[in-house]
Formats: sequence, structure tokens, C-alpha cells
Amino acid sequence: MREMILLGMAREESTRIKDKMTRPFGDTTLFDIYLGKLTELSMRRDSPFSHVVMALSRKDKVLWSKAESVYSPMILEERTDASIQGAPKPSDLFHYLGEYEEDYVFRLNACFPFLTTETIITAANYFKSHPKIKTMTCVRERSNWFWDPKTGKSLTLGDPTHTTMQQSKMLYESVHCFHILNRQSILNDVLWNLNRNDPYLYVLPESVEFIDIDTETEFTIAESVWRNKK
Repeated sequence: MREMILLGMAREESTRIKDKMTRPFGDTTLFDIYLGKLTELSMRRDSPFSHVVMALSRKDKVLWSKAESVYSPMILEERTDASIQGAPKPSDLFHYLGEYEEDYVFRLNACFPFLTTETIITAANYFKSHPKIKTMTCVRERSNWFWDPKTGKSLTLGDPTHTTMQQSKMLYESVHCFHILNRQSILNDVLWNLNRNDPYLYVLPESVEFIDIDTETEFTIAESVWRNKK
């Protein structure tokens, strides 16, 4: 069996969206939605995860207090010196993973409010049932005109007579809603080797599930969709 931990992470500070996790998002907050998913996944009998945990910093008092009230047994404390600002080493950022024995970590992004627990479970089970896959990340297909900013040359247009996006070469774009990583490799400061199946590219369909919130504009659009879906 390929035993797996589900790891949630969140922080109050955001360089692009003020109070992203705690400000109102329709009738709730992004953090409340996230907590709800982790709680559900920890309780489901068909959960593929041996542990469902969340890493928080005590300096993020709002998040810590809210998580402690509903999720206390599963909170992992981040070191305050392992700042997410900049580019910390994986072994520093994920130091608490040394306390576990599972081989794999399913890292779940908090900024995808529409991502369902069914999609999460399906992806985890897919990984578990394919032993040749060493690590996994999620992608979506993109057919467009992409250009190299340094050379000005096209990365996807092979013929100067092409006039539509459908004629361009298809690329995969990372979605970042989740990654599956090898726990020991993280502690050795390696996420993946960038070879075939390391990471395996798990292709997602076009869906509202995979709306990511990284900017104020995306927050506004996602909140509008959330209100309309209620």
C-alpha cells in the first residue's frame, strides 16, 4: 500500500490579496471552506488518507483559533523561522513531516473553494493504484499562442500561416490545486526529479472546480460564482 498523509496549509498574510483567507467570501470565508473539506476527508470511511492534518503558525492567531475550535487534534505547528515568504528549503518548511512514517504527502491548496472532496479522493486513489507514478501534479490542456519573452519566438506556432488557436501546439499548464510528493524526498530538499512520472501529469477537465484565487480580480469573480451556486 502507498500510505498517504493529506496536508493542509494556510496563512493569514498574502502578498497579493489582503486577508484572503479570513475576509468574507459570500456567506463564508476561504478558510472555513477549507476547514470543512479537511474535516470531511478526515471522517469519511472511504478516505484514502491515513492522516489529515493542517500546518499553521501560531502567529496567525485568527486561523489558529478557528482551526483549534474544530480541528485541534490535527494541527501541526510551523516554525516561525520557516517563513513562506521567499524560498525556504522544503526540509525547513515541512520539518514536521519527520514525525510521520507514510511514504507520500498529498498537499492540498487552500485557494480552490470549488474543489470537491470527490475529486480529491479520486486523484489520491489514482495515484495509489499506479505504482509507477513517483510523484504527481495536476495540469490542464492549453492551446494558445505562447511566446518566449526573451527571443520573441513562438513556442506553439509551427506554421506562420496558422490563424486560429486550435492550430497551435497544445501545452500543459499547472493548476496547483494539489500535489502528491514523496515525504522522504521533501525532507531531503527534493520535490521531484522532473522526469517521466516524477511528476506524473494528472490532466484535469475544464471546470469551475479549478478556479484558483491569486488576485483581487480572481477573488471577485470566484465570490460571484460562489453566490450564484448557493
